[in-house]
Amino acid sequence: MASANDIQTMRRRITLILLVPLGLSALALINAGPFVLNVFGRGIPVRLPAGPAAALGALWIAGMIWPRAIWSARTGAAAALLILSSMAFCRLTLPGHGSQIPPPVKKSGAREPFKDYNLIVVSLDTLRADRVGAYGYRRNTTPALDRLARESVLFENAVSSAPATLSSHATAFTGLYPGAHGAQVMTHAALPSSALTLAEILKSRGYATGGFTGGAQLSRNFGMAQGFDAYKDDAMDMASIWPEARRWLDAQDGRKFFLFLHSYDIHTPYDPPPPFNRSFNPDYSGPLPDAITLDIAKRVSDGRIRATAADLDHINAQYDAGVRYTDTYIQALVDYLDDNDLLNSTLLVVMSDHGEELGERGTVGMHAHSLHAEALHVPLIMRLPGGGQGRRRAQRVGLVDLTPTLLDLLAIPYETGQFQGRSFAWLTGDGSARANGHQALLAEREHGHGERTGRAMAVYAGGFKLITRTPPPAEAFMMKWTGDLAYPARGRTLYDTQADPAESKDLLAARVQRARALDALAARMGKWNRSMALAGATAGVSRPERDKLKGLGYLQ
Repeated sequence: MASANDIQTMRRRITLILLVPLGLSALALINAGPFVLNVFGRGIPVRLPAGPAAALGALWIAGMIWPRAIWSARTGAAAALLILSSMAFCRLTLPGHGSQIPPPVKKSGAREPFKDYNLIVVSLDTLRADRVGAYGYRRNTTPALDRLARESVLFENAVSSAPATLSSHATAFTGLYPGAHGAQVMTHAALPSSALTLAEILKSRGYATGGFTGGAQLSRNFGMAQGFDAYKDDAMDMASIWPEARRWLDAQDGRKFFLFLHSYDIHTPYDPPPPFNRSFNPDYSGPLPDAITLDIAKRVSDGRIRATAADLDHINAQYDAGVRYTDTYIQALVDYLDDNDLLNSTLLVVMSDHGEELGERGTVGMHAHSLHAEALHVPLIMRLPGGGQGRRRAQRVGLVDLTPTLLDLLAIPYETGQFQGRSFAWLTGDGSARANGHQALLAEREHGHGERTGRAMAVYAGGFKLITRTPPPAEAFMMKWTGDLAYPARGRTLYDTQADPAESKDLLAARVQRARALDALAARMGKWNRSMALAGATAGVSRPERDKLKGLGYLQ
């Protein structure tokens, strides 16, 4: 029969086994910063300075080692039972909605594939969805695009996979997330030659392929010319790009083609030519010039220029003026296709790679660092051959889904599992669109060489969006041992994308279990990226290209 001392020793050991990890996690809070305590599903924000956090952790561990000095083993066991029951409750009630990685791409069975039809993809760099009239904007920024949308399929909730030009376009044309294809300008990482691009697939099916771009991040040195018969990357604006593209179209003489058009006319500097430069705020008489350069945007953002409400409205007006100017080339393209009897034999797609910050969070003229809606919500409009009644689709889709969708519409087969994106070709049909399930989508910010922790990402699932990051060691330790009970809040925000599309209200504390589930999903999607990752490639950037990138704000 066990003695009283034996029983006491056993209780002490049980207490140590159960509660010491929690004490160590309390110490980890020193580095983890603020966190949300998840008590039976109710989030309680906690902010502990480093000193009290260390004292709490030390007191807790001391109580486990010398229970008589702090509390009895019975009290410790009761506390352990309470904590573990709360953790069990939180785990059992974690929302499973949207918690799975999308299955491999399969043929979507589009009802009206357009076999051997032409394809044109127009990317209007830095165009926010909410600055397009067809998306509800108050100013008349896009009359041509609005007319096109009335006979097209408009996707109301299209999101980019990266707030930067190279990463976003590489995703759109490979169906792989940035973490898998690896292309980004920050580290001069090119799209690897092992990537299979939309242009390469179409070229193998007999298409003539032409790309006419603003260069810089889309220069051939970054791998973006793969699959194109002709690729021009030495211009910046549509005034130079469109005439060359038109001559290339003239030369096709009945051959099926894929044309990619891209320009930086909307990107900083906001400096459209007259008369567009005074389109929306002609009476402004403040200190800012008509041309809003990147330097001006930076000085406004960091407070060196104290911008008034009138100044901020002027900046927004000049951005809108660039949109209005660029819209004229949408009309020129549509007119060309119509005049040459190509409009009804061409699948025409207008998109943007990312948006722009215009004062929502105190920053203007920037985008590459943000994963909020103003940087990731992009327009996506598809005019099917033959046109027809305009249709709007509210289901969330991603630019990662673009390539498999276009291949489905053009009736071109592809391998199951070849892409991380999923085709949404069925959404272009004229019947009632079924629900899109609970597709998870990922967006990623660029990261530096060797960066393993702190990588910012956003994950969408089940009507919510979590902006999160790969955790440093202290956070990882804390989440491993007490992830269902104490969730680190630093660098994380949660939004209800349906009720709050502008992402103005952080729900992290109120919906901590949802945030925890999405964070676990983001980690699984990160592993998915690593399993699909291509071998890296380095871009050789010439001095003129470096100057271009500096002018656009991508290099210091």
